[in-house]
Amino acid sequence: MVTKFLWLGEWFHTHLDLHVFPPLVAMALLLLLTMLIRYFFASTIAYVVTLVPVIFTLGQVFGLPAIPLLLLVAASAQLASLMTHYGNAVGPLFFGAGYVPESRWWFTGHIIAFYSMAVYFVVGLAWWSVLGLW
Repeated sequence: MVTKFLWLGEWFHTHLDLHVFPPLVAMALLLLLTMLIRYFFASTIAYVVTLVPVIFTLGQVFGLPAIPLLLLVAASAQLASLMTHYGNAVGPLFFGAGYVPESRWWFTGHIIAFYSMAVYFVVGLAWWSVLGLW
């Protein structure tokens, strides 16, 4: 599966060199990029199926540790769906019923998503290191 997206990883390797950053900074930039790309997907499943192989290919090309990247991508896939009113299954129901205005949804969703990823990145990475996962 990884070989199907290797061309994209090589393109990023040529045009976006994350090797100049320490691995944790490179991982943070890659996760930020993937969360911002989430706007193009109305479905979490479509996002995961389409983008996760690309993320892991990029992680392999840039030499990022696989297990922390896996766990952070799993968290970001769900957390990024909070950022928009169309990003998960129940979002359109609450939004369509008028419970939450769109501007409030986007503002609150971004705060929660980025704060949660910061917690995963700091606390999660430390805990996973203690557990010996990387």
